[in-house]
Amino acid sequence: MEEKNNKKENDEGPDLTKDAFFSDMEDMEEEIASEAYSIVEHALSLIESGYFDDSIEVLRQAIGLYEQINREAEINSLKAKIADVYILKEQAFRKKEGKEIAGPAEQSLDASQSEDSREQYEKMANLLENAIQLISSDQFDQALDKYDEAMLISQKLDDEVKIGEINKLIEECYNKKAEFLREKRKQEEAKAESKLSTEELKMEKLKAFEEAKQREENLSNEAFEIIGKASDLANIHQYDKAIKLYLEGASLFDQIGWKNESKKIHETISYMEKEKAKHLQEIERIRAQEKKILEQQKKPKLVENAVVQEGEINQAQAEKMAQLNAKKQEDEQFRKQISEMANTAEKLAREYDINMKKVIKKGKLIEECIYPRVIQIYEDIRKKVEERGWMDQAAIYSTHIKKYRDLLEKDNRIRQIEKEKARKQKEYEELQRVKKPEILNDSRIEYVHKEEERNEEIKDQIEFMANKAEQMARDYESQFKKAIKQGDLTLESKYPNVINIYSRIIAMAKEKGLSEEAVIYSTQVNKYRQLLEKENNLREIERQKLEEKKIFEESLKLSPEKSFDPTKVKELEKRQMKELSDQAFQEEITTL
Repeated sequence: MEEKNNKKENDEGPDLTKDAFFSDMEDMEEEIASEAYSIVEHALSLIESGYFDDSIEVLRQAIGLYEQINREAEINSLKAKIADVYILKEQAFRKKEGKEIAGPAEQSLDASQSEDSREQYEKMANLLENAIQLISSDQFDQALDKYDEAMLISQKLDDEVKIGEINKLIEECYNKKAEFLREKRKQEEAKAESKLSTEELKMEKLKAFEEAKQREENLSNEAFEIIGKASDLANIHQYDKAIKLYLEGASLFDQIGWKNESKKIHETISYMEKEKAKHLQEIERIRAQEKKILEQQKKPKLVENAVVQEGEINQAQAEKMAQLNAKKQEDEQFRKQISEMANTAEKLAREYDINMKKVIKKGKLIEECIYPRVIQIYEDIRKKVEERGWMDQAAIYSTHIKKYRDLLEKDNRIRQIEKEKARKQKEYEELQRVKKPEILNDSRIEYVHKEEERNEEIKDQIEFMANKAEQMARDYESQFKKAIKQGDLTLESKYPNVINIYSRIIAMAKEKGLSEEAVIYSTQVNKYRQLLEKENNLREIERQKLEEKKIFEESLKLSPEKSFDPTKVKELEKRQMKELSDQAFQEEITTL
């Protein structure tokens, strides 16, 4: 029964393959059949010795084993044998009673044992001791052999007590052997099950790791895409939508455990909140200014106020010109200093941009980003011009600061992406063999050096031309803003000259194969073309305003016999209201 329970428990365990399962079953059946056969042999020896009760018990044990492996033929044979043993037992009993009646004196034994009997007892004791030692070391078959030898000796000596003891020892040995085989089989099955479970666990862990890596890659790509959209929205002052997208990106980074990127995004959100507040303040300022102008337009005696205002403007202009003449030399020196600082900043930015594009194609990065230094230079410039009262110039440099802050943010994102790429590339390169660098011959090295020298000369020439164009553009922007405020349209535009210089730079760069430089300076051409278009629109607006002002002044020259015409005053009011709608466009030009 115990064997059956063990078999049932094993069947309920983890499934193996069919071949392995049936192979184990065949091995198990052979072991049980071998054990049953040994028990039957022992039972037959007991029958020969006349121990019929013991032999019947042993035969029943053998039947139990054969039932476990469904050997019907052997079971039926053993049951028939048990019936025969009962008959032999009855016959022996009757024969023994007849002997006791015939001559009881023949069964008496001599009191003294011979020397041969003592030696047999000693030999039997040694065999039993050896059998016990063999059982302790799990050598059951050898122990059974010892028991069989001892049994033969006890049968020769006709010692029924010893024969009974040895039968019990043999039975215990068979029981211990069966228990040992069951435990051994359980251990082997447990070992096979443990090995299978370990392999399955490894596969599950590997699968879980691969799924986690895939999820991390998908979420990070989605987060970077969302951040790019948020940055575009922030550039057009859609701060609320940008902040919402930044929060979505931070949430995705939190899900995959990228705490550093999430922290940077929250810092960016704080900066966006400040920019939003500044933007709203600027809008309120513009609205307040428009409201103030509207209130001034509603005041009585509009014509008289306009004449007085014009006189005050003329007087202020005269005083301002006197101050400008006195400070001309000082301003020129200051402007030269500011121009040199701006040229240095632009040169650093251009060289960094070109070199960054070159190295990033090779999967590398420039160790230090130059944009913080460029931003610091422009902040120093803006502080200097603000202290001097050049607010137009300050607005120009504020635009440059914002531009390079945006570039710094993009640079940080690129560095993060390239850092991740470099990590993955490093893992891949560890599996590859390092190739030896190509050794250039002397003539090739000399040719490369000469090409590098020629390229450096071209780059220096391009740098000089670019600085000249930027200086020309800055000086003209300052002069144009002052002139347009005074209604002077005679100032010739310098933007066509700037565009022409950059066009020649692009042609030189393309001719020498400097494609990165050509792309960078193409953006400058587009920028100044847009500025030229806006300037032309502004000049047209100012020209119309001057014509309307001239008409108004002529209407003031009334003859003595003519009275004041209120319709002309109303027409003047309508034209001045139109000027208010153009003011926003002028402010946009001021911030360029």
